Amino acid sequence: MSKPNLEKGICAVCGKESEYTHVCCSACGATSYRYCLQCLNAGIEPYSALVGMDLYYDQVNDNFKDYILNPSLKFHNKTVEQFNADVKKLDDDMRAYFEQQREGV
Repeated sequence: MSKPNLEKGICAVCGKESEYTHVCCSACGATSYRYCLQCLNAGIEPYSALVGMDLYYDQVNDNFKDYILNPSLKFHNKTVEQFNADVKKLDDDMRAYFEQQREGV
């Protein structure tokens, strides 16, 4: 197994600059983010990635809730209710955007 390519950068999760960061695939799907070693090792995901999954809390499986979602919400000081509201807002915004596109506005 090869060693990860670590370099100086800004973590997409905590926003802190670190001497050692690594770009890798998110647990939220087929997208990559730059993680500092602390966030990477803790399994914390960027809040926008969690919301962008477009899943409501009750619809994700228990393993994802226990190991990724709940620790990430705690890290970002967000409640499940705030998360669900942010997901709903994203859904509403996207629906409005696509409706405008369909109407040619």
